[in-house]
Amino acid sequence: MLARRPPCRHTDFADTSTTFKAIASGQIDAYFGPNPGIAFQISRTQGTADAVRNAGVHSGAGESLQGLIAATTKKDNQLAKVLADAINHLIQNGRYQQWLAAYNLDTEAVQTSQVNPPGLPKSNL
Repeated sequence: MLARRPPCRHTDFADTSTTFKAIASGQIDAYFGPNPGIAFQISRTQGTADAVRNAGVHSGAGESLQGLIAATTKKDNQLAKVLADAINHLIQNGRYQQWLAAYNLDTEAVQTSQVNPPGLPKSNL
């Protein structure tokens, strides 16, 4: 006879580190969260007793759109253009891709850094 698990329930943890410790200890079965954080945790725990795996991804932006990762500054801050230029330099010289690969974030890459790119269409939300 198969043992039955109790019904699913939602549990909140103070931070991501505690959440992943709860997965490793069997306190919870799964965590749903942003892919970059999960991909980073996979890279940190690979080959250890606390290793986790990604069971799949879902784009909250819709199947045909990528939800972008952002660097942010105060509105009208001149630093925004400088940051975009610096990120584009890293993209062009290959360092950006190296860093993403080191943290298992290859799928999060953007082709170019933009200042105030268009937002997601409300019809995909």
